[in-house]
Amino acid sequence: MSVVEQAAKFDELSKFCLTFTKYSHCFKFKRGLRTDIKHGTSYLEISSFPMLVNCCRIYESDTKTRQTHWRQGRPQSPERNEFNNKKPY
Repeated sequence: MSVVEQAAKFDELSKFCLTFTKYSHCFKFKRGLRTDIKHGTSYLEISSFPMLVNCCRIYESDTKTRQTHWRQGRPQSPERNEFNNKKPY
C-alpha cells in the first residue's frame, strides 16, 4: 500500500476516534508506516499531518527510484577487442 493510499484510509478511519490531537494523529500514522519510511522520516518531528504525508510520499518515491536503479545493476564493462587484449608491457 502506498503512502497516499494509507493516508487516505487513515484519515477516513480517524474520524471515528474523538481523542485525536494534532500530535497523536501524526504519531499514530508514523507507527503504521513501513519500516524503511518510518526510519527515513522519524527524525523530522513533523506535527502537521499533511506535511508528514507529503514528506513520506517524497521519501517513498525517492527510495523506489533508488531501488530500481540498483536492481538494474551496474553498467557493463566494454567488450574486449584486439586492442583491449594486448598486454600493457
